[in-house]
Amino acid sequence: NRRANAVARLLAERGAAPERFVAVALPRTADLLVTLLAVQKAGAAYLPLDTNFPADRIHRMITDARPAVLVTTGELLPGLSDVSVPTVLVGEADLTGYADGDLGHRAEATSAAYVLHTSGSTGTPKGVVVPRGALDNFLRAMADRCAVTPDDRLLAVTTIGFDIAGLELYLPLACGAHVVIAGPDTVRDPEALRAAVTAHGITLMQATPTLWRAATGRDASFLSGVRVLVGGEALPADLAATLTGGAQSVLNVYGPTETTIWSTA
Repeated sequence: NRRANAVARLLAERGAAPERFVAVALPRTADLLVTLLAVQKAGAAYLPLDTNFPADRIHRMITDARPAVLVTTGELLPGLSDVSVPTVLVGEADLTGYADGDLGHRAEATSAAYVLHTSGSTGTPKGVVVPRGALDNFLRAMADRCAVTPDDRLLAVTTIGFDIAGLELYLPLACGAHVVIAGPDTVRDPEALRAAVTAHGITLMQATPTLWRAATGRDASFLSGVRVLVGGEALPADLAATLTGGAQSVLNVYGPTETTIWSTA
């Protein structure tokens, strides 16, 4: 929290403010979460950039959102060479002199929280701006629906290029619970993913049917004690049976980006 406060002050100095966007292109580490929290604390909104996206898609997203600043790493920066935006490099930015106490109120419920680009019906990325109040309402509803407590541990597996990552990163923190960020190698390896669930004592996890099928095969016993969320694609009956046979509970969720992550369950 203290580091996020200091980063927020640095970002505000670089132009982050209500209704301004901060582009975020970071690997799946604690620095990603610190940066996203810092953007919110600065009163700004974030534009998530998945560096696995094609360069032309990233360029269109940047052109559309016109961010005040880009937060990335020295390792990822060469892949963003076409991005003409002032840059803050995580790990290299000097936070000396930036206070780390909590910041005051900087944005309203109607202020933008993030912008996600979807292909829509045209195939061309279209920015969808989600306000802070909608995100807050969603997190409150999911905290209630999933009965999240400070004892919970959620495994985050989704790239920030998709809005459902917001649930994985913010919901546990909003409830005083733990968030465990799985690296891309873990997410791609079913055996490593199963091991992570067990090793970290995961009690809540969200994924698409595709990822759940890869992780479970025909055996979901490793999900004993885990409340499972499934969304993003249609849930086949056989996979639903596999999950319900192993998990503590299974919640099938759906929602377009425009309605803030999930809107039905």
